[in-house]
Amino acid sequence: MFMENKKIKNLRNFFISTIIAIFLSAILFIFMCNIFMYFIPPKTPDGHPVMPFKQIFLSGFLSIIFLIIFFKLINNRLKKYS
Repeated sequence: MFMENKKIKNLRNFFISTIIAIFLSAILFIFMCNIFMYFIPPKTPDGHPVMPFKQIFLSGFLSIIFLIIFFKLINNRLKKYS
């Protein structure tokens, strides 16, 4: 009985930390994409606008890294307090 409760708490902590980390990384992705477009505008050397593939790639890469970091931190906090 005790082990079942512990497994349920661990599973609940895993899902809660996953949801929070995904939400934070999505917000961070949008924020970083806007910052990259401001500081590295998607234009050719002669000034024509192009698709912002570089900015989107950088934002996605950094948000995935922060997703892993957020998940680990939140999961450790939830384990500590439950």
